[in-house]
Amino acid sequence: MEAVGVDSATLEQFDVEHDALAAALSAAGTAMATLATTATRADADMAAQAMAELEHVADTHLQHEESVTEPLYAKEHDNPVIKQMGKDFSRDQNLKEGAEFFAWLTY
Repeated sequence: MEAVGVDSATLEQFDVEHDALAAALSAAGTAMATLATTATRADADMAAQAMAELEHVADTHLQHEESVTEPLYAKEHDNPVIKQMGKDFSRDQNLKEGAEFFAWLTY
């Protein structure tokens, strides 16, 4: 991303946001697993709170990342660096993962 104009401070902030997203996903997963075994009102409230936090963290990050990357991709779509990034991403996914990603993407 730096090769096409994203500064290192922005990339570092993306990493911080990715870490926060991973933590929120983990917390939501734990809360939902607890709720599945207890089915208590308190655990339902905790799960709802964890899911709301996950939504907030994800929305904040995606809005930030898209505000930076979407204009860049539109401007640099023919740049060999962008094309290679797409190829590298596709190679990291097996067929099942790729299908699940595109199903999620188009949902």
